[in-house]
Amino acid sequence: MKHTIIAGMLLILILLVVVMNATFVRSVTDELYTRLNELPVSKGGFEASGGDDVKSFYALWSEKRPSLSLSIHEDELDRIDEAAADLYGAAQSGDFETYCAARERLMAFLPTLADGEKPSFRRVF
Repeated sequence: MKHTIIAGMLLILILLVVVMNATFVRSVTDELYTRLNELPVSKGGFEASGGDDVKSFYALWSEKRPSLSLSIHEDELDRIDEAAADLYGAAQSGDFETYCAARERLMAFLPTLADGEKPSFRRVF
């Protein structure tokens, strides 16, 4: 009986950690996606911003990446790293076309991080 109680407590602890991790990943990706949506989409807005908003997005990504790497595969994070670096570089150099391409890649990649944390039998088996 004692072993059953311990096993049950461990199961509850594991489930709690999984739910907390999924909640954390979802909140971080939502925050990043919101910041990404706030970036300028027009050439005039891009030129007027001076790259400060992109710099703050890149700083936020750099701050959150280590904690995300605890539970998300490195390949997925590397794709976002590359797109974020392209976005930052394009903003610094004033290259609007590269900026738009990198922004679109990030808009496509970020939701996949949160989707990977959704419970699914397909991911278990």
